[in-house]
Amino acid sequence: MGSREAPRRLIFKLVAADPIPHNPPQILRTETPMEKRMDSSSGSVTGLHHLAFRASDFDGTVKFYTDGLGCRETTRWGQAPSRAVMLDTGNGSHVEIFEGGQPGAKPEGALLHFAFKTAECDASYRRALAAGAKGTVEPKDVTVDAKPRPFSVRLAFCT
Repeated sequence: MGSREAPRRLIFKLVAADPIPHNPPQILRTETPMEKRMDSSSGSVTGLHHLAFRASDFDGTVKFYTDGLGCRETTRWGQAPSRAVMLDTGNGSHVEIFEGGQPGAKPEGALLHFAFKTAECDASYRRALAAGAKGTVEPKDVTVDAKPRPFSVRLAFCT
């Protein structure tokens, strides 16, 4: 994998931070009962800290996430062939990349995709493509018929 080619291991999704214009702004900002119960003093989780995976091209993968997607390196450890890095995705959540992944296609596992929040889905999609990602779903508006009420997002998928 070249330094301009996106890692082919995981599918990632870009999701606009705010609902698309035809939805009332409160739909994605409404506090859910679960959020009301989330209290760190009770041992409840308070958010996602990181997602970790192995990369067959460690340097190329780190370059893609930093230069291509704008993640910021916060810490790194180890020496080849056992390096690892934590990359902040912009809100304190991290992607942790370990060296030593096997090249080639991977069978689908329990993880279907992971999503990055972005204020500009279309711009983030173009940036990912320019950094070597392969687009699998172009940016589009999607309304999910959810309960207690539907919500809309703008999303795109890349590998």
